[in-house]
Amino acid sequence: MPAGFDRCSSGARSSPAYVGTLGFSLALFLHFIPATVETLTRLPAGAPYLANADDPKAQPIIGVFFVIFLIGATLQALRLLKASVPLGLDRGDERL
Repeated sequence: MPAGFDRCSSGARSSPAYVGTLGFSLALFLHFIPATVETLTRLPAGAPYLANADDPKAQPIIGVFFVIFLIGATLQALRLLKASVPLGLDRGDERL
């Protein structure tokens, strides 16, 4: 790891663990948007819930997924912050 990479200019911790974890969570959230809209334009079979992808009824549903994403991302970041091993070191690394 390059020197100084584990600390940003403000002195706060910066780590690939945060970027990776929150990046995967964001990718999962972004996949939920088209999946939800596409599903709701086709189901239920006789009378779909959404008329098309631009239907305003989709906004509150996506909003709920966004709130769930924010809660999950916050919990993940807090868990990484409270980790007993300093961020950026492998658990098998003896240089603590």
